[in-house]
Amino acid sequence: MEKQKIKQPIFIYLLIVFGICFGLGIMELIANNGQFYNFLGIAFTFIPVIAAAVTRRITNEKAKYHLSLKVWKNPKA
Repeated sequence: MEKQKIKQPIFIYLLIVFGICFGLGIMELIANNGQFYNFLGIAFTFIPVIAAAVTRRITNEKAKYHLSLKVWKNPKA
């Protein structure tokens, strides 16, 4: 049961990220004007962050974010 609980957020996260990216790619194939590829190039930096926030919201995960700018001093951060 515990493994299923761990894999579910990963599946939701990947589904959101790849769904948006592939969706924009398909829309570009239909439109064929470069507009969606330009947006994808810009959005590729914030799509994973939004997907992580949405996944945490869907799964009701209450753990803290482990963010640190001291990467070289504390490699586990």
